[in-house]
Amino acid sequence: VKARDAAGNESAASNTASATTQASGGGGGGSLVALDRTGWTVTTSPAGSGAANMLDGSLSTRWTTGTAMANGQYVVVDMQAAKTFRRIVMDSTGSNNDYARGYQVYVSNDGVNWGSAIASGTGTGPVITVDFAVQTARYIKIVQTGSASYWWSIHELNVYADGGSGGTPTALDRTGWTVTSSPAGSGAANMLDGQLSTRWTTGTAMAPGQYVAVDMKAAKTFRRIVMDSTGSNNDYARGYQSTLRCRRRGISRSCRRAARRTGGRSMS
Repeated sequence: VKARDAAGNESAASNTASATTQASGGGGGGSLVALDRTGWTVTTSPAGSGAANMLDGSLSTRWTTGTAMANGQYVVVDMQAAKTFRRIVMDSTGSNNDYARGYQVYVSNDGVNWGSAIASGTGTGPVITVDFAVQTARYIKIVQTGSASYWWSIHELNVYADGGSGGTPTALDRTGWTVTSSPAGSGAANMLDGQLSTRWTTGTAMAPGQYVAVDMKAAKTFRRIVMDSTGSNNDYARGYQSTLRCRRRGISRSCRRAARRTGGRSMS
């Protein structure tokens, strides 16, 4: 790239620049956010060295095959639960010649059945951005399809989803969450099972002080909750207070936001 002013003076050429257009069906045009990779695992073939380095947040570390690139080498990421996403980025910065010369991307919910590739292409530099139609899956498999004398190396591998700021919020993945309630009632776990045909209920008349506590197992960023009593249409809370509880360095801090309202079957 060169810059030229009105007088015709021209700058020296910059480093090579490249741009990637979004693939057809890639989803909305809003900002993307990298998914939290906490707990994710990676398996590779060949094993090479340092697979976990792809997920450690540091470009100074890497995974590498330790052998020349060949068709059929692969990386499989287990996100531990189904996630919704539409982009992956393979960053080989620091090993600039070790980018995949070709790739195919697959997704799976069981790590066994992969179906057809959701994206494929040719790598042209150390940062490879792959856009595709929105997917919901637990596993991502990247197959290296090219050949080169260089090793295949990845310093960071990230997965991106729509940011969701503005517009309709996206429901958080509730895998692993737990619920306690008072009174205990029956079926607390039913609040998180994805089924409107099941329910939790107090089993007794509504009274001030009854509560539900949800443990999300880790700090989450959110701005809405929805309590849906559809199917027990008269059993919605007649008033409520919401309390957030955070923990930092072992010190408990209550962040209270009370909002007394009345509502219908679904309250948000």
